[in-house]
Amino acid sequence: MPQCNAYVERFHGLCDQFFWTRHRFGCPAEITQPYGEFLRSFREEHSPESLTGDTPTQRRQALSDGRVITLPQDMAWMTNRSLPLVSGRVHCLRRTNSQARLEVLGRYFTLDPKYRRSYIRATLTVADQQVAFYYQQTFDKEPELVGMQPFPLPGPIESWDASFFLKYLT
Repeated sequence: MPQCNAYVERFHGLCDQFFWTRHRFGCPAEITQPYGEFLRSFREEHSPESLTGDTPTQRRQALSDGRVITLPQDMAWMTNRSLPLVSGRVHCLRRTNSQARLEVLGRYFTLDPKYRRSYIRATLTVADQQVAFYYQQTFDKEPELVGMQPFPLPGPIESWDASFFLKYLT
């Protein structure tokens, strides 16, 4: 079987519990079909207690403010086009190690030692090319900004607008 390396960002503990720990893959090409089926099942059949009986798809469809957009099934990414950097924010939850160090999107940062072995929310603001780090002591307290670092990005950053689909999708 060919060797291959792949970095997978897990989206949820359930993904680990019900997909990655139950399947063994030789290379990324073997992941596509079963992972797609897992995601479909998770979105359309799984109904966690927190959604009071709804599936994630049903809950998303109930949003009326356009926060979630699903591409039409006949649209596809244009061949030989790189994914553009689009203004917006990317949120990651990370746990710092014993040196208060954490990784965000392939880069390492060190926070104040008092945040050793703590969960930190890292928010990358693409347009500003900055990552902010937030610590929330308990669920009922507001997150506290505990650091900010530059996060240089390669290439130009595009603003989001409806023409995005026309430029990059067919």
